[in-house]
Amino acid sequence: MILRVIMNKNHISTIVLLLTLSFLFVGCGGVKKAADTKKTGDEDQAQTTDDKDKTPPSTPKDIKVTQAKNESGTLVGIVSWTASTDDKSKPETIEYYLYELKNADDEIDISKDRHIKVKGAPKVNIDLKNHGNGDVIYLKIMSRDEAGNLSSFSEPFKLTITTDETSDEEAPTAPSDLSIDTTTRKLTWTKSSDNITPEAEVTYYVFLIEDPATLPTTYDIGDAKAKVVGKTEHIFAESDLRDAKGIVIIAVDKAGNGSKPSSLLNIVPASS
Repeated sequence: MILRVIMNKNHISTIVLLLTLSFLFVGCGGVKKAADTKKTGDEDQAQTTDDKDKTPPSTPKDIKVTQAKNESGTLVGIVSWTASTDDKSKPETIEYYLYELKNADDEIDISKDRHIKVKGAPKVNIDLKNHGNGDVIYLKIMSRDEAGNLSSFSEPFKLTITTDETSDEEAPTAPSDLSIDTTTRKLTWTKSSDNITPEAEVTYYVFLIEDPATLPTTYDIGDAKAKVVGKTEHIFAESDLRDAKGIVIIAVDKAGNGSKPSSLLNIVPASS
């Protein structure tokens, strides 16, 4: 009877040992599986282990922001940038992650920091209602392909919040691509863009130049031959171009900021 008891204890010890080894084996497998995925705190940004694609997309660049009020009167920033390219993922499948920073050199923890996710189109609106006039923020963007590869962050974009149009000191871009049909006397140009004033509310002043060799250093809007609001064309009267040899246009936003003059457009008479 004593021998049987001893053997039963040995059996129990053996079973316990086998169970322990089994748990250890399963545990090692679990650790290995967990290590295959890079945890970021956001499932959308998790790196995958796709052996077929290890190349990240190109870095987003050329960030631009236009401030405007939406239909509810809330100030928003319309953010756009040059899209990333990837060796395998199509443009419409690439995802973008936009981060707002207080300082240009702030480190980003993609597992914790709040961000805006955009898929496909490199454009998104950000809410600026919690910022005051003159506040400065910085924007950075990275992209992710279908395999989960993450690009580097874009260069930080400095955005100065303007809630009061009267404090806007940034001028519109200069009008460009001036062209005129001397038969119909119709002048056209490429529109200017502004950080605050909508394109439909930018005012253009058209100046006629009699001597292109001596262009003025400054332009007085009172001397403009034509004033055009929102549109990018003007038809002159026949007598307007009688002595003119060139045309220059300046764009002005609602705050009164004037753009740099456009390049000079030389007028060639229709009869020549």
